[in-house]
Amino acid sequence: MVSRSMIRLVEETLQSIPGERPEATPRTKQHFCADRGYDHPDIRELIRD
Repeated sequence: MVSRSMIRLVEETLQSIPGERPEATPRTKQHFCADRGYDHPDIRELIRD
């Protein structure tokens, strides 16, 4: 189980990354590499957004 404070920290970290993400295409997909501790449905949803 991931705590709400952990989700808040992950959200703040993702929002602090400068620059715009390029649009994903069938040829160039987007990837996010993270520690296994972040492998949780709530965190995945934040990353997709």
